[in-house]
Amino acid sequence: MTWYNIQKLEDRLKTNKIKVNHAYYYLLTMLVFLAVIIYFPESPTSYSGFWWVLAEFLIFVITIILTARNTFRINVTGDNRNFTSRFIALATVHGIRLLIWVAIIGLLYKIIMFIIPIQIFNFINELLLPDWTDLFLFLAIFILYYYFMVKSFKRIN
Repeated sequence: MTWYNIQKLEDRLKTNKIKVNHAYYYLLTMLVFLAVIIYFPESPTSYSGFWWVLAEFLIFVITIILTARNTFRINVTGDNRNFTSRFIALATVHGIRLLIWVAIIGLLYKIIMFIIPIQIFNFINELLLPDWTDLFLFLAIFILYYYFMVKSFKRIN
């Protein structure tokens, strides 16, 4: 099974080498991640009001719907095989890859904010509006997810 190397996974999907039990493990991994995220004790964002949370949720739902719709269309116009297995495998691997990169970038940001002088730290904190910054970052992550999924489906079809 491939957990990070997207090209290797795409090659396996293209040649139909992903078996049903592999798709099951990808689905199981995705469901475990979703369960952890749903029951995680605190939100990763610090929105000041309900409308910010609702905006992020709506952007997320729209991204998921557009991703599923467009990847399905790409699959239908291509070889029209194993959409569900392909979607689950690619969604899981792209999700893991994005999670790793977001964690690395977030850690680097925290380290930089820890070592800079307090005047610069205060200036950056005043410059970044927390609600807008959080929403923009999540929007960027969702757009990257959509882009990676569509590109992968185009490559395997």
